This record gives sequence, C-alpha cells and structure tokens, in this order.
Amino acid sequence: MTNTIIKIKLIHFLKNTFTKNTFTKTPAQAVNIAGGSTALTKLKYLFSVSLLTLSLNVVSDTQQFNKAAYLDFSKPYTYNWNNTQAVNKKDNQAITLLKEVAGTVRNTLGGTDSNNTNQFGKTLSTNVANQLKNKAISTTEGFINDKANEYANSIGSGRSEISIYGIDSQALVTAVNATVTAAAASSSVLADIGTDANTASTSDTTIAEFGAILPALTGFVDANLAAYQAYINDNPGSFSSPATQAEVQAMITAVNPFVAETVMFKGSTYKTVKSPDTNRIWLDRNLGATQVCASSTDSACYGNLYQWGRNDDGHESRTSGITATLATTITPAINKFITSSSDWSTADSTGSSRTSAWADGGANDICPAGFSVPTEAELTADTAGATTTDVINSATAFSSFLKIPVAGYRYRANGALNDVGSDVYLWSRSARGSNGRSLDIGSDTAGFGSTNRAYGLSVRCIRD
Repeated sequence: MTNTIIKIKLIHFLKNTFTKNTFTKTPAQAVNIAGGSTALTKLKYLFSVSLLTLSLNVVSDTQQFNKAAYLDFSKPYTYNWNNTQAVNKKDNQAITLLKEVAGTVRNTLGGTDSNNTNQFGKTLSTNVANQLKNKAISTTEGFINDKANEYANSIGSGRSEISIYGIDSQALVTAVNATVTAAAASSSVLADIGTDANTASTSDTTIAEFGAILPALTGFVDANLAAYQAYINDNPGSFSSPATQAEVQAMITAVNPFVAETVMFKGSTYKTVKSPDTNRIWLDRNLGATQVCASSTDSACYGNLYQWGRNDDGHESRTSGITATLATTITPAINKFITSSSDWSTADSTGSSRTSAWADGGANDICPAGFSVPTEAELTADTAGATTTDVINSATAFSSFLKIPVAGYRYRANGALNDVGSDVYLWSRSARGSNGRSLDIGSDTAGFGSTNRAYGLSVRCIRD
C-alpha cells in the first residue's frame, strides 16, 4: 500500500467517521472480516498502518520528484520510492494536522474496549473535537502574538515583547468586538469633524469624542476645547470629509501654545521658533550666529557662509583661507574656501548627492539632529510666499518671525565678502541644472534664483 493510497483512504475514512450521524445510540452490528476481526479491530488496523506510514520520512532518488503533486490530496500521485539518496519531506499544514488527529485516534483506540463501538465513537468524537478547538485557539494566540509584536516592534525599535495566552473563544469574540466598536467610534467622530469643517454646521465635538479618535491624539488640552472647535469651523481647507487622525493632530499642534526649545549644537545655543503660517519649526538664527538679531545689521547674528552642499569643515568661517584646487568629492578634507568660476567640486555634477547630503542625517549634514537645510518650497512658504509677513524686501525679512539679517555673501572667485549690511542670501538644498537654488533679498526685491555652487551663503535650518 503506497503513501498516497493510505493518505486518501485515511482522509476518506476520517470524513465518513466524523459526519453527523456516524455514531448513534445503538451501534451498528459489528461485521466480521477475515480472521474473525470486528469492525473496530479493522479500524485499529487501518489507523496503525496509516500512522506508521505517516511517520516515515519520505526519500527520493535521482528521479525528479513533484512535490506539488505529492501534496495534492485531490488525486493520486505515483512515485518510485526506492532510492539511494535520502531527502526529508516536510509536512504541510494539512498533513501535520492529519498526523495530530491520527495520534488522537490512536490514543482513543488504545483506551477503548475493542468490542464497544459506541464507547469508541463517543470518546473519539469528544477527543478530536477538543483537539481541534485547542488547535484553533493555539493558532489564534500565535497569530495575534506575531502580529502584535510585529506592530509593536515597528514603533519600538525591536525592544517590545508582547505575549498573550489562555484565549478562550468567548474572550476572543469579546476582544474582537471591542476593537470593532472602538474603530467605529473613531470613524464616526472623524466623519463629524469633516462634516462640521466643510459645511455650515458648527463643531460641537466633545472632549470624550476627541478621546475616541484612533490612533490616540497627543498633546490634547481639555482647556483648549473651544479653540479646537473654532479651528474646525474656521479652517475647512485643513480637513477632509471624513477628517483624518493626522489632520486633527495637526490642528492640536496649531492651536496649542508654542513653547520654544533650546537646541545645543556644536558649541552654540539656539532656540526654536514656529511659523504662524505653516506651523513649521525653525532655528531662531542663521547657523553660526551667536545671538538672535537685534537689528537687520546686527553682525553678531550674521552667522557662517557655506558653499552649496558642503559640510561644516571650517570653510564656512567668514575669515577662512582660500584655495583654487577643486575638490574631487563632496566631502573634501580641507578647511579652506574653494574658489571657482562655478562649482567647488568636480563630483556630483547634477547636485543630487549634495541635495541628499544636506538633509538630516546626510553625508554633509550641517544642521542639528532632526533639522535640515530647507528645500526651495519650504523656504518659500515661510518667506516670499508667506501670508502673515510676506517677505518682499530686506526690511520685511527682518520683521518676519525668522528675523533674517542682511548678512551678505562670499564671492566664488576670490572668497571676498560682498553686500554685507545690505542684502540677504539664503541657500536652499534644492538644485537646478549646475546651480543651487537661493533666496535673494534686496532693499526692494525678494525671490529665488539659480546661484553658482561655489558662492558662500547663509543657512537657516528647519525641523523635518
């Protein structure tokens, strides 16, 4: 008898055995077979042979073995198992469960009177039912543990450990129902906020309803409830319909009073300031400045002058020496200002590497952790494109929340200082063609231009 035939017969037998009316209060008359055995004895024989076969490790020779066909229970698969090369066959989930059920049957057979078919039927039905129930619960526990740990570690840097056990069916149903209820409550609140923001209705979202939003909001202040409601009514463009958790979280950040942070970086002490238009967080002064500007011509707040995309290797000092030797990488090991007709490096002609290098954590990251040199879009939004204080000249540059000074620039060809006390030049990390993009502000103009990368300009960092 081959493995395939035994498996098919065993599956067929189990299917017939566990159908609704297999066992009755009055057992069927035992039928004698060859050797005077009862039906129960025949059953024992079938399971003994089946268990023995299922316990064997399958091996194969050099003939090609079709694993998919072998594991397909829907049709027979013939294979010559005489072999010279041993290969262990791994059970799939169906065979593993079949073996476990067969083991339960074997134990039941061993503890049942061979002539008491009724006792065997009842005991076997109970044992297999309990085994399958426990198997399902165990599998559910394992699945939940795996998924819970996968989620926790995705936000916990691999340091989280979650374990549940002892699930019973009612507890599992209760937990699932609670999760569904919480999700529905969150969705309902977000739908109401979206409707209030984008229609003529007035927000009446309560503290408890805000607390039902998932994932949980952070920084929510009960005393600010009226301000949150007013923000929803006054800012329809800030919310989708339904609203999202991220939009509500952004509202809380915008409404809550801003508390400036102290940032220590490379021997200098900075504070943070918040944009009244974008709610973005910036450093309160140019990199290298020793204080916030008292006036637009306060030399103590001018700060350093950087060549585009370059690290703070010493070249940024307003008094650093110069060299005409171009760098061959974007990380030159020199502390001098590199003079050039256009670019300070022969590497990275497109500027893409230096765009990345000036982002937080980049190869030439010159800003504090969590901050970057702004993109053109980011710098525009809070200067030349701002609403509260539209920066249109050097006077409005200083009167804006950024208090930008007229720090001038360093000329690419000889490193000389120019326009100090009259004009503003701020790098972005954006590139265009062979140039970097900079914000240029004069006494009566403000706008972006493409500037040779060898120029030395001011930098103001923005939080990512």
